[in-house]
Amino acid sequence: MPQKPSLTINFRDIALCQQQPSGTIICFRHCRLFQNGTFIDDSDELWVRDGKILEAQKIFYEERKRPNLWVDCEGLILAPGFIDIQMNGAFGVDFTSMTHTKNGKTALEQLKEVAQKILAFGITAFCPTVITARSEAYQMFLQLLNEYKSETKGRENCARIIGAHFEGPFISPNRVGCHPKSLVVASLQNINLNSVYGLDLSNLSYVTVAPELPGAIEAIAFFRQKGIEMAIGHSEASIENATKAVSAGAKSITHLFNSMRPVSDN
Repeated sequence: MPQKPSLTINFRDIALCQQQPSGTIICFRHCRLFQNGTFIDDSDELWVRDGKILEAQKIFYEERKRPNLWVDCEGLILAPGFIDIQMNGAFGVDFTSMTHTKNGKTALEQLKEVAQKILAFGITAFCPTVITARSEAYQMFLQLLNEYKSETKGRENCARIIGAHFEGPFISPNRVGCHPKSLVVASLQNINLNSVYGLDLSNLSYVTVAPELPGAIEAIAFFRQKGIEMAIGHSEASIENATKAVSAGAKSITHLFNSMRPVSDN
């Protein structure tokens, strides 16, 4: 059976996996796998190629191939990483106010620190979230993400930033939660959205709005056309409002039943 020489590495050298060429078969061995609510007792291997899980026997017998790279997991649990789409901050860092130097660290250094430390909690990708703020805060944060992605390109020691999540300022003034009420924008009519978030929205992945606000449905459609995901949150929306938002492209709810109308209301 023609076969490229295989290499065995420790899970601590996992970054080598992402340096392999397309078509490389990677076998994670001595790992604990979790499926359908329980651990799989009769398997401690997982074969992967180009990011997809393989049926090992089919690859071995039909393609007559074996893994090119073996990763020893030393009995640890192997599972997909968590994706956190609403992280307001961590480890003393607040993403809404982090555009300033804190404890001698620049905003870029603070962002890197968070992205590195959250790996220990199983988070491999996240959306840093900025709550209701002045327009300069949103625009500066998107610029910061440009710097971050340029600085960390190709590094494997930090969680991936999918893009920013802007949880405001277009929320209900009656459901502000911890947001500063004085900065809430309670109508999207006659609002130039680019004047709020900036012209370059390439690093913006998620926006939370209250769909009952005037102009909100049109704004949802505007953002969806740009490939930005939309969520309902901090809202007093009726079922009718929410249905219109979903029809316009909203796909999720930010902290369901928190800072919104009780489920018993119509």
